[in-house]
Amino acid sequence: MTYEIEGRENIPEGGCIIAAKHQSFWDVIAIVPMVDDPVYILKRELLWIPLFGWYAAKQDMIPIKRSDKSRAIPNMIARAREELAKKRQLIIYPEGTRKAPGAEPDYKYGVARLYSDLQVPVVPMIAHAGLFWPRHGFLRQPGHIKIRIMKPIEPGMPSQAFFQHLVTEMEAESDRLLVETVEANPHLRLSAITRSRLKAIKDAQAAG
Repeated sequence: MTYEIEGRENIPEGGCIIAAKHQSFWDVIAIVPMVDDPVYILKRELLWIPLFGWYAAKQDMIPIKRSDKSRAIPNMIARAREELAKKRQLIIYPEGTRKAPGAEPDYKYGVARLYSDLQVPVVPMIAHAGLFWPRHGFLRQPGHIKIRIMKPIEPGMPSQAFFQHLVTEMEAESDRLLVETVEANPHLRLSAITRSRLKAIKDAQAAG
């Protein structure tokens, strides 16, 4: 697999939130060299994984206990504020888990809480690494991955308006990049979910 990055200049200096699509473990690896000092919000259980968990703990990542909903978000925001004050870049996957390319979006409102409370820019990031390195199974497919970093959403919007704007913009760009990536890698074996989404995109383009 090879890859390229579009829009690296859209990452501002200092503290910011990067809201990324998450389809593969590759996504986690790829973001690290792009930014100066990344900090991830991750499930607490991931700290129990040998080597990876030890590294995450040493790098002061932000673990959350999903089952403790009443305290998870306030604790997450408090820790995120501490890390952003150190001019780190907070990485968050707004859908909360890996999704297949083209899957129905399921954004969690936590990203809007972070945007509203932390008052820093949010930078959307799109990639379809799941076409090459899927979330399940060991099969890897060769090809060229494109990472697209979108323009930052500056602080100041009402949280609900921000949330709707983020979902709309990320999904529209995700559809465009999905078509581009599949066309640039015609050898790819696509899942039923991906094929269905591509058909829906092309039908909408034909109708519009």
